This record gives sequence, C-alpha cells and structure tokens, in this order.
Amino acid sequence: MSTDRVNSYEGGVGKVIVQGMRINKTAAQTTLGTIRDLAAGRQIVYAKVGAAAVSAGDVLQTIAAVALHQACSHVGTASVGAKQVTITLGATAAAADLYQDGFFCVISGAGAGYSYMVDYHRSCAASADLQVYLKDGLEVALTSLSICSLIPNKYTGVIATILSAASNSTVGVALCTGSINSYVWLGKKGIFLCEKDAGAIAPGAQLINGSAAGTVGVIATATVNVQVVGKAVQSAAAGAVRCMVDLDL
Repeated sequence: MSTDRVNSYEGGVGKVIVQGMRINKTAAQTTLGTIRDLAAGRQIVYAKVGAAAVSAGDVLQTIAAVALHQACSHVGTASVGAKQVTITLGATAAAADLYQDGFFCVISGAGAGYSYMVDYHRSCAASADLQVYLKDGLEVALTSLSICSLIPNKYTGVIATILSAASNSTVGVALCTGSINSYVWLGKKGIFLCEKDAGAIAPGAQLINGSAAGTVGVIATATVNVQVVGKAVQSAAAGAVRCMVDLDL
C-alpha cells in the first residue's frame, strides 16, 4: 500500500517561520515557495535571491530550467520508498543544491507520471551521475529505463524580470534589499509597490514585465504570450520610478 502523502513533507510539514517579511537572511528559515496570508487580502511568498542583489520594489522572475538536466536516464533501480535516486546528467554541470525544494520528475518508463520534491544533492560534473535525495520516498520503483527531469523550485535563484525573457515566470516583488543567495519574502498577491519602466501608467492598466530590468510596464496591444503581472491601482507619469500594483501572481 502506498504512503499517505497528506502528512508528508511535500504535504506541508516544514520549519517554523521566524523571518520577518522585510528581512533577508543567509540561511533558509522555511521551504521555498511557502505562502503567508497578510491583512487586506495580500500574500507573500518565500524565495532565494539569485546571482545579483535585489532592492525593495524590484519585480522578480524565476530562473530557466536547464535543458541538459531534463530527459536524463535513471541509473540502475530504486525501490518503492527509496529517497535516493541517481540520474546521468547531460553536458552541463550542476551546482550543489541547485534543485533543493525543486522537483524530480519521471517523464517516461517505470514510475512515469510521478514527481517528488528534492531535499538536497551535491555538485556534479557534466555528463556524470548525480545522486538526488528526495524529501519523500518513491511511490513507484524506478529502473534503468526510467527517464527523469530535474525542475528547479520557481522561487530559487530569482532575478530581476527581463521583458525579453518573458518565458520565465514572474514570481513577485522584493519587499526589502536582498543580497546574492539570501532568503527573502516577495509580494505575490494584492497591492504592493513596484518599480516601473519609463512609460506612463493609468489606473486599471494591465501590467507586464517592463522594458527595464526589474520593472512593470503597460501591456501593448501587439504583445502576446506574456504573463500579466497585475493591475495598476494609481496613475504614474512617464519617468516616475514606482507605482502601486494589485499583483496576481
């Protein structure tokens, strides 16, 4: 009989949250992606800053998945309940814990259709075998014919939004200064102050990633296949630096 995952780590059991919403810390205080409800219908989400520091009001997006860490062969077998799995990476190395709190997904072969949250892993060279440790044990055994992918937690390594990289999900707005690799809370839903690009904004305007890094801007009529970040709740003249936005992320 399979394990009831309602009470598993992935089902919500984690660390006690002790970090204030406008404080950055060098060590994680809870699981990436943890959401807290605030007054006035607002939500914040826990994230790890990426390779560049962020400032309060910066609009942030997730990092892209690594193509050569996807559709990788599982090495040998792993039994039901096992928390250690091994895959052979493509020709791109993996830094230690790049996929912590992310997902190990079985896309074909034995165990296909299941995904598991990653606990930790060490660094691994390109084209080498990577051992991945899971938070919960396997529901279905894996074999050497299992094809697997690693997908990062979308709240790890967040960076300033870039309009040209609109395929990366916008995940929130920084509530404080965050140094490289620090842990912070982001505004996710409800009204928060955001950096804006140089264009004018009218109340009620639908906003997307702005033309400058880390900003929002008005959606153009010719723009397609981009994520709407939220709606402006105030007017902001051309050249203004910030405006209040009703986020919906």
